[in-house]
Amino acid sequence: MARELRWGILGTGRICQDFVTALRYTRKPARVVAVGSRSLQKAARFAEANAEKNDGADVRCYGSYDELVQDERVDVIYVGTPNTEHVIHTLKALQHHKPVVCEKTFALSADSADKAIAVAVKHRLFLMEANWMPFWPLVAKALELLRAGAIGEPQMLLAGLGFANDHESNPGLLSADVGGGSLLACGIYLVSLSHMVFNGVPTSIAAQGTLAETGVDLTTAALLQYGAGRQAVLTTSIDNSIPCDATIFGTKGSLTLHAMFVCPLKLTVKTAGCEQVFEDTPPGDASAHYNFPNSAGLAHEADHVAQCLQEGLLESPVVPHSHTLECARTLDEIARQIGLELPSDGRHKKRKLHDAQASEPEA
Repeated sequence: MARELRWGILGTGRICQDFVTALRYTRKPARVVAVGSRSLQKAARFAEANAEKNDGADVRCYGSYDELVQDERVDVIYVGTPNTEHVIHTLKALQHHKPVVCEKTFALSADSADKAIAVAVKHRLFLMEANWMPFWPLVAKALELLRAGAIGEPQMLLAGLGFANDHESNPGLLSADVGGGSLLACGIYLVSLSHMVFNGVPTSIAAQGTLAETGVDLTTAALLQYGAGRQAVLTTSIDNSIPCDATIFGTKGSLTLHAMFVCPLKLTVKTAGCEQVFEDTPPGDASAHYNFPNSAGLAHEADHVAQCLQEGLLESPVVPHSHTLECARTLDEIARQIGLELPSDGRHKKRKLHDAQASEPEA
């Protein structure tokens, strides 16, 4: 039997809460042993609120991220802080020789992502962007069918991901200083799926967006060309509820990941005279509370990380470093075309921690 994987949680936000809940339903043994926040009180409240999910196990609480990453009991760090802090916190964990799973969007620029990945590679530490989408059984099934030629050669991807955000109760999505906006919140999923479907990077990109007064993008649409007439039409929004499914059209049929395509429970494959429907259910207890739809599926991601660490891998074969970098470059170009200025550009003076300024770990 595999040894229990001991997680340290860096951050106490809603996605961190969901990740801890989902850890109860992993196939491989796992538990939280430590949590860190900028406030010891916040860390303690988080641990207390999630004690039952962690089977009452002792969780050390830290009032600083530095203390968390130095905890010798921790096997791997989960970074769930705002987008603007992902890379600096990833580097902080790597500095103390901890493997890292960092929430998406991994970095605010491809350059910053490249620097973090280079540090992990140099020091032979596991690092993965927490892109949970491809670990969902139906997403994996869709990609398997695609590779097997079930709908012929893929020609077009139509995908959307957006919702009408309550900007008063959830102001973070409008804040440039924490990496808000639709591109960083949702765009990574669209770009990631597109790259996976066409098994490569776009040859050309055309994008348009609508920016808020705060500088973030409310809605962004992008056309990605992959050569030989293959293209992806992607739309994302934090201002409008749009269809959140994804359909791949091939030379012999189509394949649809139904809403939300990021964490789908239904897949439909249509070919000449035939329609196949595949359905799934989230792991664990259906009555468990989550902040985001189908967050129980984070258990699939956690199991994959456990398997990678058990095998001594330094990167995920499903979400490899190259995929993270390629997606970051695509996001960079989309941001450039729509006039989106990201905090790592140094233009948001309120931002004190720029992700590219963190130091490299000691040898």
